[in-house]
Amino acid sequence: MRDLPDPTAPADAEWVPYGQHPDDTPDWLCPIACRNLWIKILADFWDASFNPKGFRVSQGQHVEREAVLRWFGTDDFGEVCMLAGFDPVAILQSWRRHQKVYEQTGVRPAFASSHRKRAYG
Repeated sequence: MRDLPDPTAPADAEWVPYGQHPDDTPDWLCPIACRNLWIKILADFWDASFNPKGFRVSQGQHVEREAVLRWFGTDDFGEVCMLAGFDPVAILQSWRRHQKVYEQTGVRPAFASSHRKRAYG
């Protein structure tokens, strides 16, 4: 782990926080696949926020729209945005703008999952 600077490193060596150094990523972990996973999670929550029924997580489990609406703007939302490679503030502003139009007109924006950006290497 690289949480603290290495006291044995030369004085001119650059300190890199844990998780930001190529040696910190295990060989079996694919950063592109991980980013795509977080993009999918964000897209699912985006889409569910415009669906009066919410969304089904798995057979027999359902997330209500109200719970999805409360998730936007939370710390967890911000972390998912960051892991997906997006600016949480920009995503939240866009979401609020679309929610306002949806509440006033009932018109849903295009589903995020159908226009999802993929993180290609």
